[in-house]
Amino acid sequence: VQYPDSTTSPSKSATRRTTPSRLQTTKMSEESHPSATIIKRGAVNTALGSIFYLICDGRTNTDEDDGVSLPLLCFHMSPRSSDEYLEVLPLLAENNDRNNGRVVIAIDAPGYGASENPTRSCTIDDVSDAFLEVANELLGPDAPFAVAGSLMGNFHCVSLASRYPDRIRGGIITNPWYSLAAAASAETKEAAQNPSPSGSAIEDSYLLREDGSHLVELHDKRKSWLDPELNLRVVHSEMGYLINRRVRYAKGISIESADGYDFEAAVRSLCRTSFLCIKGQACAELFDKFGLDGTQRFEKACQLFRKNDEGKGVDGTTSFREDTLTGEKSTLNLVNQMPEEFAALCNNFLSECI
Repeated sequence: VQYPDSTTSPSKSATRRTTPSRLQTTKMSEESHPSATIIKRGAVNTALGSIFYLICDGRTNTDEDDGVSLPLLCFHMSPRSSDEYLEVLPLLAENNDRNNGRVVIAIDAPGYGASENPTRSCTIDDVSDAFLEVANELLGPDAPFAVAGSLMGNFHCVSLASRYPDRIRGGIITNPWYSLAAAASAETKEAAQNPSPSGSAIEDSYLLREDGSHLVELHDKRKSWLDPELNLRVVHSEMGYLINRRVRYAKGISIESADGYDFEAAVRSLCRTSFLCIKGQACAELFDKFGLDGTQRFEKACQLFRKNDEGKGVDGTTSFREDTLTGEKSTLNLVNQMPEEFAALCNNFLSECI
């Protein structure tokens, strides 16, 4: 498998609709990343529109005989972007047991970050398939890889692993939000996927005010656990999402929410992919405080994986493990706030994924 190196763009895909833009490189400051790892930026045209990504190639060589580590695709929470993985990209790319590095790709979901709005209403599976198009373009159409997600991103991990077990060799879910309401009967799922007739405008609950207080509210939402710098980045992501949502809602274009996705059925369908669950103690407690039953929902999600794992061996079938990060920074933004601890857990898990 050939991956993009530090000087070249990926080759043109065999499919016409997937034509990545020329990658541009940015060098991280030595203060933020002592290794001054280069992070490249680009986009891939998919069935849902152009999808933006960050890619960090930490390999010291590309000889597969020397044990090139499994590539990793990262999916953000809502309403974040690939910026959620900015701190950990170099840590995940360079620090692993084989000392040969890996390719790590963080993707902006359609309608988030720098990605285009989807061209039509879509489900979580549809978006996940668009992510697979990105993987096919950058890694190769048959290349195996691992996936990592946070909150909303967890659903994309499970979606891909349950439907493409030959491609997905490992999954990492962070703060596993399992919607207890999503027993996902066919009727519920259909309603979630099609909230309005095709082409009809969708009402947006986010209201603009002349005094700008709607912007202040975005800042105030997370100021109790985020420092001003990170809060600015998170607000920037949410503003981009809200702007995109207004545009697509006006066109009647919707994206399936977590409440409409049958997470339980997808987990039951897992047959060969090993999973790691990373829970943030402060995140669960915060959700509990808001009346969202974070501790219960996180536990329910893990129970699904444990039940699915019962009686299964180590001969390529699923295996599941859990870890909990603690402390005041173990929030829903722990990937940004605890990058070293998060990367250490991920790298240890990925070292065992083949």
